[in-house]
This record gives sequence, structure tokens and C-alpha cells, in this order.
Amino acid sequence: FKQGKLDEGTSNPGSASLHLGGVGRNIAECAARLGSHVALSSSVGKDSLGQTARLGTEAAGVHILDPFESDSGETASYTALLHGDGEMMSAVADSAVIEAISPEEAESRVRSAMAQDGADGLLVLDAGLTPDAILMACATAAEAAVRGEGVVSHAVPPRSLEALMRSAGIDPSQQAKWDEDTQQM
Repeated sequence: FKQGKLDEGTSNPGSASLHLGGVGRNIAECAARLGSHVALSSSVGKDSLGQTARLGTEAAGVHILDPFESDSGETASYTALLHGDGEMMSAVADSAVIEAISPEEAESRVRSAMAQDGADGLLVLDAGLTPDAILMACATAAEAAVRGEGVVSHAVPPRSLEALMRSAGIDPSQQAKWDEDTQQM
């Protein structure tokens, strides 16, 4: 905000900008720009923002796993309100279209990526997936990797990590030990 503070209940002068983003999409784009063969599992709505996201992501060299467009809602968005100095005041995150990906759909997308990309690919799961969908995707990827069919990497958002750990039978208070053990694998 230009005046440095928000006046609630009225319009406030300021500026706005739109950028492609999302944790998973950003990771996938960076890896592709560094030369990795990358596949992204996410979803967008059938709207102009979704079309822009798809085209921009593909232009960055990321292979998008189908079905990418969803009938379940609008493309996910994150709107941050910033103070004049750039510090965040508040934000609104709408990721319902990504949260609608079922565990079965996540499993199917991982199997598809493994069949298409083989061992030289990097699969990035959208960070907005539900803990159950992340768990299913990781289990499917681990099963495929054990059989020597490929290597899959994933990013787990903090809000899902505790639920994911609990569903895998890991006490979240033991995360440091779990991190150490998994790095030695």
C-alpha cells in the first residue's frame, strides 16, 4: 500500500502484479531451467489464468502430466497484501483445485510419469496436495524406484508434513531423527 497502512472498509491506493507461481511449479521450472527433465503433477481450472499457467510452465521446459485441467474449480491463486516496505500484511490462498486431486489420481499420475519419463526424470508433486494424496504418490514412487524404474523427488509442504508422518506411523516429534535416517538411504 502506498500510504503504508491499510484503511479497512474502503479502497486503498496501491499497485498489483501477477506472476506464475506455486511451490511445486516454481521447483519444476527451476529444475528444468537447470537442465533436468521434469514432470509436474498439479491442476489448474479451465479459465484464462489456468491457460496462462500451463503455457508458461510448458515454455519453461516442464512436462505437465495430464489431466492438468480440472472441472472442479478455478485455478489456484495466492494474493498477498504488502506494506509499503514489502513486508506481508496478510494473504489469501485458494488451492481448492489442487486439493481436489484424489489419492487415486495422484497414484495414476505418478505411474504415468514413471512410464513416460523413466529413470532420468524428476517428478514434482504440487505442494497443495492433501496428505493422503502425497502419501499415495510417494508410496507409488518408492515402489517404482525399488523396482529400478526411476527416481522421483517430491516437496512436502509444512502443513502436510505432520499428517503425512502420522499416516506413515512416524511420530512428528522425531522428525530430526527421521530426516537423518532417510538421508542415509
